[in-house]
Amino acid sequence: MLREVTPLTKLTKNRVPNIILWNEAAEQDFTKLKAQLVKAPSLYTPNLSKPHQLYTDASATAIGACLSQNDEKGKENPIAFFSRKLTETQTRWATIECEAYAVIEALKRFDSWILRAEIEVISDHNPLTYLTLTTPQTAKLTRWTLALQRYNIAISYKKGVKHGHADALSRLPILVR
Repeated sequence: MLREVTPLTKLTKNRVPNIILWNEAAEQDFTKLKAQLVKAPSLYTPNLSKPHQLYTDASATAIGACLSQNDEKGKENPIAFFSRKLTETQTRWATIECEAYAVIEALKRFDSWILRAEIEVISDHNPLTYLTLTTPQTAKLTRWTLALQRYNIAISYKKGVKHGHADALSRLPILVR
């Protein structure tokens, strides 16, 4: 979906609220985005007393997350999705910082569903699994580690090729000229 959103977000980049140059290309991008949103999968109603899985990922330009939960039959079902472009400054952060930021932002976004629940945070960045087990090396990571203490989380690693929705939500946009 990031591919469809990128050209539209560029239209508002200069933050001039009344001047948006809407043209045929913008209209086509908007139509494609609407079509993607209509095809969205159905979402599962969470059971707040059961554990949740939170898949997070970061790419060079965006972060993404998928909150899911297993039903009574053990089938994993998506509850909510989240993605956001990184700012120009954030794109220069170290990989561990981007991956940790994806976790922090996803937890904030899904806070009302997961605050007191058991959460398995699943990342495709193995060093992230040590974030809560060792002393972070930067002040930023230290602050975020402290923020994580609010939640009942365990961070685990899963290879990127098996990472599913979160990986897709954080992919680089494909710019077509």
